Parts: sequence; C-alpha cells; structure tokens
Amino acid sequence: MKRTFFIALVAAFLISLPSQAQIKFGVRAGVSVADLSFDSDVFNSSNITGFSGGLAVDFKIPVVGLGVSSGLLYTQRGGTFKIPSNIDEAVGTFTSKDVRIGYLDIPVFLKWNFSIPLSPVGVFIQGGPYFSLALDDKDAKDIKEAFGSFNNFDTGLGLGAGVSLFSKLEVGAYYGWGLTKVYDNGDVKNRGWNITAAYFF
Repeated sequence: MKRTFFIALVAAFLISLPSQAQIKFGVRAGVSVADLSFDSDVFNSSNITGFSGGLAVDFKIPVVGLGVSSGLLYTQRGGTFKIPSNIDEAVGTFTSKDVRIGYLDIPVFLKWNFSIPLSPVGVFIQGGPYFSLALDDKDAKDIKEAFGSFNNFDTGLGLGAGVSLFSKLEVGAYYGWGLTKVYDNGDVKNRGWNITAAYFF
C-alpha cells in the first residue's frame, strides 16, 4: 500500500509541473551524515556516514530565479545505536550496533537562484519536503525487539544552500528533519545532513 502511494505521489508531482517549465537532468553524488532523535535517554545513537546519490532534476519555472529541485536519490540514514542489554532499564550493559537504512528519496525543494554579475558562479538556497521509501532495511529490522515494527515510509523537511558554476556543476548541502516515526515504539525520527555535488547535462 505504501509503495503504491509512493509511486502515485511521484506521478502526481510530474503531472503538476507547468508545461512551460525548463527541465534539466543530471547526476548527483555525495555523503550523508545521519543521526536519529529519541524522546528517551534510555537509547542513544551517534552519527553515521553513508552514501547519497542518484538522478537529479531541476525545473526552472517562469519566475526569475525560482525553480524546483528534485530527483531520485538513494540515501543511507541511521546511526550507531547503544542499546541497553535489558531494554526495561536505563542503566546496565550497552550493546553497540551500526544501523544503516537505505532510502529512495524524492526531494521537492523550492530553489531560489542568485547569479553573481559578470561571473559564471551562482548561489542558491532551497527548502521543502522530501518523501522516502526504505529499500534496504535489514539492519533496522534486526533491532525491532527494542523499538517495535519498522516503518518503511518516511517524510521530512529539508533546508540548505549551495553554489553553482556555469549552470552545469553545483555543490550543495541541506539538513533534513524527519517527521515520521522510524519505529512504532517511541518517538525515533531521522535527522542528518546531505552533502552532494551534481553535474547537469
């Protein structure tokens, strides 16, 4: 059901784009520096570095400097968990486990571009929602006894900025605030940075 909704969301977004929008395609690759937020001190996690990359799409809509940044990106999130051996107690022996969750992301960021006069360099700021579907969740399911069922669909908000060169190359970063619970038990949500470079054809 969630996969069907995810596909329908992609189709609706593409159909809703203005017919006069200028579209350019490219590739994007970089790193993600992820963490998980908790509503309890019983469980702790620290940052984990992963891969982020895939297809990039930019839509320039007929407003000066305004566009939409999107694409299909594989992004690794998660964290290094410190889980009490007895999950009913806040103290005791802890077990560390690296948990990497591979998501297929669709960002839908409004993008404001600012050109520097007499220069091929530009700057941009971007922000908006992203939608994610877990493709690789084995690590996450390995610790479901501590957190409950794993939710393979995630949504969040991203905000970031970057620089571009000749409208072909760009380097940018954004911070993502996950809004959906990763697990049914507790308030565990994705957080982290995406730092990528893109080349547009």
